[in-house]
Amino acid sequence: MKKSEPERREILMQKAIWSWHAAVAGSVLSVMVMAMDAKAQDQVPPPQSSLHIPLAPAVSVQEQKTFYRCKGARDLRQKLPKGDFLVTYLNAGATSLAVLPVEGQTLVFTNVISGSGAKYVADRFVWWSKGTEAFFSEDRKDVTAQLLCKEVAPPHTGTDEPVR
Repeated sequence: MKKSEPERREILMQKAIWSWHAAVAGSVLSVMVMAMDAKAQDQVPPPQSSLHIPLAPAVSVQEQKTFYRCKGARDLRQKLPKGDFLVTYLNAGATSLAVLPVEGQTLVFTNVISGSGAKYVADRFVWWSKGTEAFFSEDRKDVTAQLLCKEVAPPHTGTDEPVR
């Protein structure tokens, strides 16, 4: 059945209105999604530059800062800072950590069971301290390749107080 000219115009007008409604609804929905996404991004906490570890009440934290100078295999030596560098030891109850710079980043090493001394691991690296010496190695590589690191006096700032 053929439609008259006014009927065809009416159908075209309805289609245009539906298309307009769909476009408006799509735009409103897009704006709502973008607003919700922006709000969700606002709720994401920013990257942290510190680490917080909850401890049992009455557990005190001991901090020891020690400077080291290392010698040994060049490829390993390049993973640590040039010259003397700082290692911070943190002990709180059964938790023992060593914090040191490796490959330009600060790594937090955790204590693991060892025969003697204090052995710490982080990522693929091992830091093993005993007395005034420590050994640095890359785990899963040649286990005989390691750096021998010795305690050194902290650098001075030009005042009577050493940097700690």
